[in-house]
Amino acid sequence: MANLRRNFSDCVVVRMIGRMPTPRGTNSALRLGGSVVSSALVRKKIRRLVLALLLVAVTVELAILATPLPPALASPLPPSVEFTDRDGRPLRLLLADERRYSQPTRLADLSPAIIDATLSAEDKRFRWHPGLDPLATLRAVGQRVRGDRVTSGASTISQQLIKLADPGPRTMSRKLREIWLALKLEQVWSKDRILA
Repeated sequence: MANLRRNFSDCVVVRMIGRMPTPRGTNSALRLGGSVVSSALVRKKIRRLVLALLLVAVTVELAILATPLPPALASPLPPSVEFTDRDGRPLRLLLADERRYSQPTRLADLSPAIIDATLSAEDKRFRWHPGLDPLATLRAVGQRVRGDRVTSGASTISQQLIKLADPGPRTMSRKLREIWLALKLEQVWSKDRILA
């Protein structure tokens, strides 16, 4: 009877605090979802999970490193032809490749106000994200899921640069490719080089 009373009180303690009493020197046990699991087993599962996540992170990192950037980023864009007067003042600028104006510019030559305005309008978190802005992505996905009109996209400046260097149709697979290449771009180029 005393043994039965001890077992009953042990069960009450287990229900109350979630631990099974064990003799000194042995592993303690936890009650999880109605089953009893030793804390050593929990630690082992956590270790395995951490190792699996680390393996995934290293694999993704190596895959990004192995991904080549679009060839158009390897060489600078051809500049627009500029006509000047005899004193060197610009008179006219022609379109480059019959579709855009292009002038090589160093970031140091631009006003900080222009840079701040561009970042504010295009990519507020440019300085801290790795090529993908998770907050903007969640906002855009939320708008799309709710069926709202997407009023602001989630493309970062890095993704826009990839889109300019490697144009293509607007599809979900294309967007995922831009994200992947933007992650690669952010690994090999500095933020200032991306801006310039």
